[in-house]
Amino acid sequence: MESRRRRRRRVQRKRAEISLLTDSLDELRANERIEFERRSCDIFDLYDTLGTIVESISEPADDEVYVNLSAGSKITAIAGMIACMATGARPIYARPNYGPDGERIPDAPLHEEVAEIFDLPTYPIDRPSDTHVAFLAHIAERTTESASGRFRSSPSRR
Repeated sequence: MESRRRRRRRVQRKRAEISLLTDSLDELRANERIEFERRSCDIFDLYDTLGTIVESISEPADDEVYVNLSAGSKITAIAGMIACMATGARPIYARPNYGPDGERIPDAPLHEEVAEIFDLPTYPIDRPSDTHVAFLAHIAERTTESASGRFRSSPSRR
């Protein structure tokens, strides 16, 4: 059972995180050099997150796009990495500066500065051809939902 003290600290940390996020969003909105648009997705759904990130990356066709993978959930980081590999955007990771100790992780995840930003390696992912997509759609239309062993049975072969 979680103690009141621990629960209170957890609530305080969440409030601090929300405050930091709100301040960061306000700072971005105030910056005239950045076009700010808020988008929503289910951060616990890989495909919803991936679709939202790809859509965001694809819109500024002539701009170089960087995707910060150091914030958010693991699912958003995975979706962001896949989106970068599929679109050619640059995935980056910002390592926080933990101060002179360098080893102690603070109680609250609030960092005043970034110690280092580095690119992450990417691997090309090519979109399947229209022929491949049509072939897969053809197979999907002609197979049933029930699976038997490795292969699904076709309704016409029953």
